[in-house]
Amino acid sequence: MRNTKWIYQNYQYYPQEKEETIHSIVYSIMKERNLSYRKEFTSNPYLLKDMDKAVHLLQEAKNKQQTVWIYGDYDVDGITSVSLCYLALTELGYPVEYYIPLRDEGYGLNQEALQYIYEQGGRIVITVDCGIVSVKEVDFANSLGMTMIITDHHEIQGELPKAAAVINPKREENLYSFPSLAGVGTAFFLVTALFEQEEKREEIQKYFDIVALGTVADIVPLVEDNRILVQQGLALLAKSQWTGLRILVKRLFPDYETRRFSAYDIGFILAPIFNAAGRLEDAKSSVKLFLEKDSKKANAQIDSLIQNNMERRGVQEKILQACLEEIQQKKLEEKNALVIAREGFHHGVIGIVASKLVDRFYKPSIVMEIKPEEGIATASCRSISGINIVEALGEISPLLLRYGGHSGAAGFSILIENISIFYEEFEKVLSRKVTEELLTKKLSITKELLPFQIQYPLLHDMRYLEPFGASNPAPIFALKHCRLDKIRLIGADKKHLMCNIHHGDTVFWNCVWFQASDVYEELLFAKEVDIAFHLKLEMYRGRYQYKIFIEDIQISKQEKEKQYHLEEIEYSHISFPYEIILYLKHTNLSENLYLNFEEKEVRLFSNRSYLCYLDSHTSKILHYWNKEKLVNFKSEKKKSFWKRNTIEFI
Repeated sequence: MRNTKWIYQNYQYYPQEKEETIHSIVYSIMKERNLSYRKEFTSNPYLLKDMDKAVHLLQEAKNKQQTVWIYGDYDVDGITSVSLCYLALTELGYPVEYYIPLRDEGYGLNQEALQYIYEQGGRIVITVDCGIVSVKEVDFANSLGMTMIITDHHEIQGELPKAAAVINPKREENLYSFPSLAGVGTAFFLVTALFEQEEKREEIQKYFDIVALGTVADIVPLVEDNRILVQQGLALLAKSQWTGLRILVKRLFPDYETRRFSAYDIGFILAPIFNAAGRLEDAKSSVKLFLEKDSKKANAQIDSLIQNNMERRGVQEKILQACLEEIQQKKLEEKNALVIAREGFHHGVIGIVASKLVDRFYKPSIVMEIKPEEGIATASCRSISGINIVEALGEISPLLLRYGGHSGAAGFSILIENISIFYEEFEKVLSRKVTEELLTKKLSITKELLPFQIQYPLLHDMRYLEPFGASNPAPIFALKHCRLDKIRLIGADKKHLMCNIHHGDTVFWNCVWFQASDVYEELLFAKEVDIAFHLKLEMYRGRYQYKIFIEDIQISKQEKEKQYHLEEIEYSHISFPYEIILYLKHTNLSENLYLNFEEKEVRLFSNRSYLCYLDSHTSKILHYWNKEKLVNFKSEKKKSFWKRNTIEFI
């Protein structure tokens, strides 16, 4: 099996404190993660250092009708930041222009771009999702007499740029306590302050969907304000005010009118469409889609973006295969890090490829594009938990032309003649940091479940935990001592695995494990296994289905661990009312519903008419509470509606 270590969280049961009843497991996870019920965005933007300066400078520019230039990055965070500021400032009456560099220009501010903006008459510039490390570039802008307002969320390295205002949630001087806003979140705080200054704060809500896109795409922690902004943004996607985004959502999601949008929908379906433009061509085309008001033009732009994304996938796959071949040929998997540099790699996708290598080998990975005509290489880096890639690069920074990023993702440029020594020195740096323990992928298990708990009440109430993402991942549960059958490879390329899971007399059908073809042969001979998985509630042919998506499998220990009456303990933590869904063919439902307890089963009646047997798990729960707790039950219909000649009854 794979080299993973399961770490069980210190799960504990929390009694409900509210009148509103939430599934006990979900409620306890919320308490453990300190997740708030608060859904309204109420934060004070002026708690960020220099916010008052930025607002004052921008209001002066507006009064003088000076054009405000927005300078952004070419990823989704930068694209949404630029789009947000352009739309919001335009709404407030500012003359606005924007600039996003091509990838060939490199990340962040550059003097040539600033010179171009100056020659176009630009005298005041807001940077979004960049600028915090651009000390020399800001000095150059100052020498031209330009006013620079930095809004950025990246790590602060040394001295701050000498800009007129520097807004960054990571500044120690902030009174605002949450340091993990995305670039678009930081820009949104500036927009909020400007709207608030004009007594229009309530009008910022329409921008939540744009903020949610950039926040999820940049993989920042989905807690505190990020959680609230994404929650609000997801709720707006189906009815977005922005023509291009609304049409894109309709085209990608046929069920957009009824769909409960998730962070997954943004991160894996919407964001790649916007990202593809910046990776292969020009990110400005993605901004234009946000700004477009004409439906016909928006559809044409969407066609182009979708085509770009398809091309991006092809380029990405070729580079990934080239990297895998080099890793095998040079036995790079024996190193502390995977470092690969070649001509012909496309700089727009090497970051994705580096992420794929981390997923596969669980080692810090660096992929470089060598540019002989420029004499340099540009690199994208991805790391693992416990290895801060920016700090590691900092130890050999004399070899680099420039570098920056986060602890888990970074980029740099380097002279071609320094690449070979970089290999050696970077490996030395990691040899002082890497341990066998660090290179073992950790899987955080929220809780061991018993089969009876995998039911509608748990899956339904897991929506209280959403949106899932960094620092608030979808809970991973475990089932122990299971048997597998019907194991088969699926997908066009047969890279995924599907099987049935047996636990006692319970069977979970068609469980999926993505990218698991490497363990297929071993699973065929496994007798008893422990399974780590996450759950999802889906609709199939008009009916709810509980889907298990496997995260990892380990061979069970030979002796079954003591359960300590686990089943009885878990039964006692169940909260009522307890909701189940029944699909009935009866139409004569009355309000007089009651349960009939038999030896092991429970039947539901309407007046004297038999309706159905309850499922075995629900029957076990009710029998326990009836016999052990001496509890009697009252059954009520919550709602019912027709579905394909049956009644869905809750």
